[in-house]
Amino acid sequence: MINFFYSIFGYIILFIRYPKKEKRLQILKDYFDNSYHEAGGQIVLSTFGIILLVFLLVSLAAVIYSIFVHDASVL
Repeated sequence: MINFFYSIFGYIILFIRYPKKEKRLQILKDYFDNSYHEAGGQIVLSTFGIILLVFLLVSLAAVIYSIFVHDASVL
């Protein structure tokens, strides 16, 4: 099921970014081994990784902020 999702998502993203069929097929061949599944998976997972990184940085900033604002007895 997830393979189907990655394939459809990869096709849609590449279709939006490269409307010309020749360019889209060249990008697919050069970067994604002729697989829309690879394109979709890479895009989805990199986006998820960026969101996770931002969440972790915000959490770390909140912890550091709470250490300096509240007294040390809270720890």
